[in-house]
Amino acid sequence: MAPSLFNPIWPYIKHIRYIRKTNGGTASALNRGIRLAEGAYIAWLSSDDLYVPDKLEAQIAFMAEHQAAVSFTDFDVIDEASRLIKTSAAANFPSKPDLFPRMLEGNLINGCTIVISRELLLKFNLFNKSLPYTHDYDMWCRLLLSGTEFYYMDKSTRAVPEA
Repeated sequence: MAPSLFNPIWPYIKHIRYIRKTNGGTASALNRGIRLAEGAYIAWLSSDDLYVPDKLEAQIAFMAEHQAAVSFTDFDVIDEASRLIKTSAAANFPSKPDLFPRMLEGNLINGCTIVISRELLLKFNLFNKSLPYTHDYDMWCRLLLSGTEFYYMDKSTRAVPEA
């Protein structure tokens, strides 16, 4: 691939590794990426979502400050033209103890806002591939039940298109 002023990934191309696998569902793809990852932290971005430019830098600094193994953030909603249509769309957690009972209502954590220790995911045997839609909710519940503390960074670090 030749350098181009119109190719925003060019500065990062030497850091990108394309991994091909047969379709086994989202949990299977995440697990494969986690196993092959070399960094200390895992974050993923779904194909229809965007990160704001400083998302990972800000969130990892927040995690270092709090010595956190897991953090998640607020997010904004955008339309198909990337126009902002709603800010602060995430469920609000005024304090850490509020998260656990609220998770009994359903999955209130958007997976694309998570940054998590790779070591922690491996310790908990990664995502359950038999759960096609709730593999992330299952993981968050397993972590919470183990006493793992989730840190909420009250900053929109991600934009998601309206459904």
